[in-house]
Amino acid sequence: MSLYVGTHKKIKFPNTDWIIPIGLNGFKDENVLICDSDGHVSRSISQRNKNYCELTGLYWLWKNSNDNFIGLCHYRRFFSFNHYNGVGYNYPSFLKIDEEDTALEFITSDSQKNCMLKILNSFEVIVPRPIIHPETVSVAFQHAHGQFIWDIFLKACRKEFGYDMSYFDCETRFYFGNMFVAKNNFFKDYCETLFRVVDQVFDEIGDLPNEPGVRYQKNRYPGYLAERFMGLYLHKTRSRFFEAPTIWLP
Repeated sequence: MSLYVGTHKKIKFPNTDWIIPIGLNGFKDENVLICDSDGHVSRSISQRNKNYCELTGLYWLWKNSNDNFIGLCHYRRFFSFNHYNGVGYNYPSFLKIDEEDTALEFITSDSQKNCMLKILNSFEVIVPRPIIHPETVSVAFQHAHGQFIWDIFLKACRKEFGYDMSYFDCETRFYFGNMFVAKNNFFKDYCETLFRVVDQVFDEIGDLPNEPGVRYQKNRYPGYLAERFMGLYLHKTRSRFFEAPTIWLP
């Protein structure tokens, strides 16, 4: 099993054999030995990284990894699979540990790995504890990214799952970052469905121009849509999922 950490620049990585860095947009250095452009061109979409964001790493894992359990997180955002001392009953979705070395030691402990495997014995996938908006997923996305993109996304989702998209009009939570850890069969099935939907949207809309100074760049819409897609997929497939808090490194 392997939990991969997507990065596009040089950073400090956890020292462990089960958390593996993967370079995005072809990035490599002395610590990052594999990247999303490795291998045959048919097994890579690295050239789409400016639009697909961390999905280019996810695609590479889909096409190239055969581990029993496969996961992806970010170079500044990691899963915490067991309890962090000092946190009380109102356990937060996001944990911030001031000292980077302390955080990395906690993230890579044997107890983390063992707890993750125990969870995956009972659940198909581990996702981050969600971001909760005051608005529905549908309204929040349209406010941030526009109705045009959302409407085309809904059309692609209906082609996959049928007409009923009321989930997006009721749910206020979404699973950020395209981060998850899953059993191989779930991982493969999810990626196949996700990229069928996202590619359909991208084929119709294409590349969009950057807007300097804007927090959410329009050209990254495939990555933003994928974050919302996870919740719909879990709902439509009735998958067994576990929500884990995340650690945000300083």
